Amino acid sequence: MILKNMAGIYILDGDKILLLKRSKTESLNEYYSIGGRFEPDELNNPFRCVMRELEEESGLLESHLTDIKLKYVSFRNYGNYITQNYLFFAKLKDKDIILKDCDEGTFEWVNIEDLFSKKMPPTSFACLKHYFSNEEKNDSILMAAATNNNGYGEYIFTELVSFDNFNFDKE
Repeated sequence: MILKNMAGIYILDGDKILLLKRSKTESLNEYYSIGGRFEPDELNNPFRCVMRELEEESGLLESHLTDIKLKYVSFRNYGNYITQNYLFFAKLKDKDIILKDCDEGTFEWVNIEDLFSKKMPPTSFACLKHYFSNEEKNDSILMAAATNNNGYGEYIFTELVSFDNFNFDKE
């Protein structure tokens, strides 16, 4: 079994979200987060991966953003491989940015009210739907796992609790 590690970021600006409309054959006209696969030296650092991908694809830097948070770690079984995707959310700080041309597609600021009419991968759809349907935006990190492959599938979401204060000593 192969594990494909990826990271993506959704950038919010008021009532809009920045998406990449892909132009490659396998994902033609689908809307994605900005992101991609981990490099070997990034396997333990999804933040470094997503910041590298952000700069490579859009020209944006961490300094252009605020409130960058890891929100979802998703899993999907494709039979011969499993994807593990780290999804970050951020707010645009620098309103005068100019996005560079991307050889993977074109960037679009999409109104959040129109977001779910766009064609996108099932995991993106499920995580975005969950994110925008929950009133309380907190700092919790959620695990999203696909439970079937019918259409956009069904996902379960559960909080990844911190073990910072957990006592591992057996008494």
